[in-house]
Amino acid sequence: SWPPKTETAATGTLSPFRREHSIFEKTPAAPYAVRTGIPNVVRKAAGREAVRVAYFGGGIHHVSGWRGKLRTWLETEMPETTFTYVDGSICDCVRGSSFSAYRFDHDILDHSPDLVLVDFASADATADPMAIQRTMEGIVRKTWSRNPQIDIVFLYAFRAGYEVSYAKNVCPTAVSAYETVSKYYGVPSINMGYAVGQAISNGTMVPTGDGAAKPAFSTAGVRPTAAADALYTGALKEGFAALLKAEIQTQHRILEPLDEDHFQGAKL
Repeated sequence: SWPPKTETAATGTLSPFRREHSIFEKTPAAPYAVRTGIPNVVRKAAGREAVRVAYFGGGIHHVSGWRGKLRTWLETEMPETTFTYVDGSICDCVRGSSFSAYRFDHDILDHSPDLVLVDFASADATADPMAIQRTMEGIVRKTWSRNPQIDIVFLYAFRAGYEVSYAKNVCPTAVSAYETVSKYYGVPSINMGYAVGQAISNGTMVPTGDGAAKPAFSTAGVRPTAAADALYTGALKEGFAALLKAEIQTQHRILEPLDEDHFQGAKL
């Protein structure tokens, strides 16, 4: 039945969704994880082939910020590679990966990318972590069912409140849901929010504010300031430098699903 029934508080039993959220294990935090890397981008760059990079995210992060800086860095690091770009962002009034999973084929895969950057970790902050896991598992399986040569990188942005988890050196619940999928399938990840969390922990940045006393991550807690954007850019450069240098021969492959209710079949 829908919605799932919740037993009375006296029994101490929560609804399935609440129960899943309460027991979801937080993963250790790290600046980046190479895992199976981006071998096909590395191979194409070495052969001076063109590389198409697709951005799949919400509307919080614009090309004028770290996205544009990452483009410039990639083109500088691989000057003999021709890069083209697919902008699969969407108005941020439609937030989160659970909606965007349905448009992934049309907005990203139909454009034949070589690399897909997935950026919904900030927008998914209040989503059920098991829902995030199913959605992201669907995205990975969609991609490699279409073309196992496509590289994927999960990017984890920050939002106010995430600093509580990073102070304990663990990922926020939403990011942990992403990491569960990325570790299982070998998808590399770059945690841009980790650098912000570290800055807040050591007192050089505050989560929100006008930047008068100390640099703030954001004025309202979501959209990064120029200071935060600089931290994001530094984290991305460090992570992609490691990915480009990694000597990985492993090809991407689809494994048995973590959850049979994954979103591989989601479509417009």
